[in-house]
Amino acid sequence: QFNLPYAKLRDREIEDKVLKTVPEVVAQKYRIIAFEQDSKGIKIATSDPRQQEAIDQIKKKLGVDVQVNFTSDEEIETALALYKSKSGADFKDLVPLPAQGQLLSVQLQLQT
Repeated sequence: QFNLPYAKLRDREIEDKVLKTVPEVVAQKYRIIAFEQDSKGIKIATSDPRQQEAIDQIKKKLGVDVQVNFTSDEEIETALALYKSKSGADFKDLVPLPAQGQLLSVQLQLQT
């Protein structure tokens, strides 16, 4: 079982240079999105935290501290569209917000 913080990407502005620290082909294959960077390192989100080998390769390539977060498949899919977006639209502009009172629930099921 994984104890990871949840990254709600739709509320974040993902800078192009941060997004592209993980190449699009890697992001698609391993369901990993880089979404925030600061002086401490970079934050990535994945819908499949079992991809430890890919996460380790990203850490090695970037040479900085990498904080892994969990997110939903839906948020990963929409974030992947940012690689193709030339307008620089924010993730939150690409995904409609849930209607007031609507709950978003995410279950992480792991095969054993």
